[in-house]
Amino acid sequence: MKRRSLPLLALLLLFNTAASALEPVLVVTPRAQVLPVSATNRPFLAAGQALQRVDLPARGYVESELRVSGRAKVYDWAPAGDAVTPRADAPYVTRILVRQPKDAARFSGRVIVELLDAAAGYDSAPLWGLSWDYFMKHGDAWVGVTVQPAAAAALRRFDGVRYAAMSLGVAQPESCNASGAGSPLAWDALAQVGALLRSSSKENPLLALNPQRFIAAGYGQSGGYVITFANALHAWQRLGDGAPIFDGYLSAVATHAAPVNPCAPALAADDAHAGVQLRDVPFVMVLGESAAQAATPLRDDSDAPGDVFRLYKAAGLENSGAFAAGQPAAADLKIAGLPVPAVEPCREPRTGFPATLALNAIWQQYDDLLQHQLPMNKEPRDVPNDARSRQTCGAGIANAHPH
Repeated sequence: MKRRSLPLLALLLLFNTAASALEPVLVVTPRAQVLPVSATNRPFLAAGQALQRVDLPARGYVESELRVSGRAKVYDWAPAGDAVTPRADAPYVTRILVRQPKDAARFSGRVIVELLDAAAGYDSAPLWGLSWDYFMKHGDAWVGVTVQPAAAAALRRFDGVRYAAMSLGVAQPESCNASGAGSPLAWDALAQVGALLRSSSKENPLLALNPQRFIAAGYGQSGGYVITFANALHAWQRLGDGAPIFDGYLSAVATHAAPVNPCAPALAADDAHAGVQLRDVPFVMVLGESAAQAATPLRDDSDAPGDVFRLYKAAGLENSGAFAAGQPAAADLKIAGLPVPAVEPCREPRTGFPATLALNAIWQQYDDLLQHQLPMNKEPRDVPNDARSRQTCGAGIANAHPH
C-alpha cells in the first residue's frame, strides 16, 4: 500500500472531531544504541532464552537489542472533543528487541511492533509467542518494546549493569491518587520508536530492510495500551510527509483503553475515550470468549473510509496456553528475584484451542488489506455483546490487571 501524504492541516481538519485538537507535530527520532551480547551479557526475553526457545539463526533470523532514549510528555485526558493534553515532559530510556531476516531479500515488508506486556510485573511477548513461526515463514520483522515502568524495574533487577539506565517513570503530583496502572511516558516513547524504525538514521536497526508496513500490536494489558495510543496520539503525531507512524493496529484480549497516566481516573464504559475511535488506518480487535462476554457493548465492523474496523472473537484464546516462546524462562525470573508462575495458575485447565491458527489467519488477512486493499472477513457474532454469564481464567486475569 502506498503511503498517503496529506498536508498536516488537512489531516487536522479530517480528524478534529475524533481526536486531539492539538496541532499535528513531527515526531522526533530518539537516540538508539545497540547493546552487546555475550554469554554473560544478554537480553531479557531473548528468543533463545525464553520458556520455549526459538533458534533464530536456524531460521535465517537475527536478533538485536537496542537502548532507546529521548524525552516524552505526560498526558491527561482532555474534555469531550479532544483526546489528550500535555502537562509535563521528562526523559525516558527504554529498550527494543528486534528480530528480522538476516537476508533482506526474504523480508516481507511488514514490521510487527509488539508492546511487551507487563501484567505480571515483567516483559512478556504473547503475540510473538503465538505467531513466531508464522512471522518467520512470512518474512516479517518483529520489534518488542518495553513500555511499562514495572517492566523497566524488572529489567534493572535482572541485570543492573545492562539495564541501569532504564526509566519509564516520572514523579507524580502530590494530588495524584495513583491507581498503579498506566505508563506516563509510554505514548511518546512508542511514537518515537516508530519514527526511528521508519527513519534513515544509521541507528535504525531495520535500515537495511526498507520496511513498508508497520502494525502496532498488544495482548492483554498492552492491548489496552494500543487502544489508548490509537485514540490519543495517532491523529496528530506524524512523520515528515504527514503520514501516520503506524499503518494499522491490533489489540488482543483487551476491550477498552488503558489509563493515559497513573493518576488518571478510570474511564467509564461509555466514555468516548475508552472505545476504538476513528482513525485513518485499520484497527483490528481480537477477543477471547471470556473478554467478549465480560465486555461492554462493542462496536460493529466497518469498512467506511477513515474507519476500517474488525472485531474477531476466538473462544478459548485467553487460556490456550500456547505462547511459551513469548515468556521468560524460569531461570531468568529467578535472577530478577521474580516469582515463577505456577504451571497451572488458572482454575480451568489449559486447552488445545488453536489460537495460533486463528491469529495467523488474521495476520495474513491484515497484510492482504494493507498491501492489496482486500477487505478482511466479517464473521457473525453469535455471542451477545452484553453477555456477562461466564468468568474463566482469562477473564480473571483481565480483571486483576486493568486493560
